[in-house]
Amino acid sequence: MLCETHLLIRYNSDMSWQILLLINLAAASVREYLNKKIADRVSPFVGLFYIFFLAQLLFYGCFFFFYHTFPKFDLLLTLTGIVLFAGFVSYFAALKISLSQSILFQSYSILVTVVLSAIFLGESKYFDFHTGTGLKVISGIVLSFVALWSLLHQKSKKQEQLEKKWFVYILSTIVFLGVGSFISVFFIHRFTPLEVLINQDNVIVPLLLLFAVLRKEKVKIGRRMLQITGVNAVVSTIAAVAFYQALLLTPVAKFYPLQQLSLVIITMFTGVIFYKEKDLFSGTKLVGMALGLAGMVLLISA
Repeated sequence: MLCETHLLIRYNSDMSWQILLLINLAAASVREYLNKKIADRVSPFVGLFYIFFLAQLLFYGCFFFFYHTFPKFDLLLTLTGIVLFAGFVSYFAALKISLSQSILFQSYSILVTVVLSAIFLGESKYFDFHTGTGLKVISGIVLSFVALWSLLHQKSKKQEQLEKKWFVYILSTIVFLGVGSFISVFFIHRFTPLEVLINQDNVIVPLLLLFAVLRKEKVKIGRRMLQITGVNAVVSTIAAVAFYQALLLTPVAKFYPLQQLSLVIITMFTGVIFYKEKDLFSGTKLVGMALGLAGMVLLISA
């Protein structure tokens, strides 16, 4: 399935970013559901090690299948994987507390990515108030963040109070994943999406194993958990390839906020349905979702 997806992406250059977005969201929603299941059962280092290791095998297999050669290796690109390593470990630690809450807050990493892209990748035109496109993009992003803020702020003081440890985890997630996403976007203009992922995983995989061993964690997992991480690796790979390929067709400032908000809403329902994370359908959150949908319309039509 993975190779068929990459074949479709490679040989249909006219594939719209909207189709790639749908592929990404379908795969990413399954990934987030499985991420929570894995985070609840094993440590972030062990769970992520198996996911990234199996995904790396898929990356290499597909690259050899399509290009019949080795991917280009770049030391600087490989070292950027350290930033993503820190981001994913922090995210998995936060997932142990709440899927819905963590997916919502980690989405704020898009602000880091979009701002850096506007500054360094020449996408500032999408923030120009003097153009219709700029107004739609800015309005869409503002509505997206207002929606996320509304979804996160409840009347109950108990719900609003976050544990200090969780706050550190999610703040680290926002910073590291935001910077990591920007770096990845920067490099996909010099390397193929698969080469970017392969180079970054070349350092992420050994780092995860190293930390698991140093912390004396049980690296061996059962057959059932191995199956879950295997499926997670497949859908994570599909989501990642579709995501980076879409960024070659549309600006970060337009695609990333839409993708993140859509994934947030889908994952929130996943948290409620499968993990019993209730209180989604309060009045405040319904308003937030409506604002989010309005923001998506603006971003799509820009």
